[in-house]
Amino acid sequence: MIIAKEEIEVNKMELRAKTSKIKGQPGVVRIHIDDWEDAGLEKDNAIELCNAGDERKGIFVQLVYDSYIRKGYACIREEDMELLKIRDGDPVILKTKKVKKEKREASEVVIQGNKLTCPVCRYDQFWSRKTLLNTRGLTFLDWDWTNKNAQNYVCSMCGYIYWFHP
Repeated sequence: MIIAKEEIEVNKMELRAKTSKIKGQPGVVRIHIDDWEDAGLEKDNAIELCNAGDERKGIFVQLVYDSYIRKGYACIREEDMELLKIRDGDPVILKTKKVKKEKREASEVVIQGNKLTCPVCRYDQFWSRKTLLNTRGLTFLDWDWTNKNAQNYVCSMCGYIYWFHP
């Protein structure tokens, strides 16, 4: 059973936009290493780039630090600047969000009088979920929702999954 999954805002930083001279794939923003450290970024942060005038319409970007970028500036690909309707010198917001991991309630499971234990790690605590069992015919007809669900028990220690047909 899933208890909670939420996205919390960790930090918000305002920088000035500067058009990147590097051509290539959009979605990469370069900032000075000091700005990176001030933001307190971690690997599991999702980074959203927004126009300071409208923070509701942002795009998720990959952030890269670069010691050659002027402190207080975000070097943004031209395509992303056009998408957000920003120009050089305009204020932009970098919002970092962190997704909290799902907390699951684990317990012992008994199936037909037998206590379930993991065949890999021998642990006896499992959390449960249901998984849709697709069939070719119903998928072809776009009626996947009419398929049956399997009951899964997932080992809380190593992640091994037991499948039980309804």
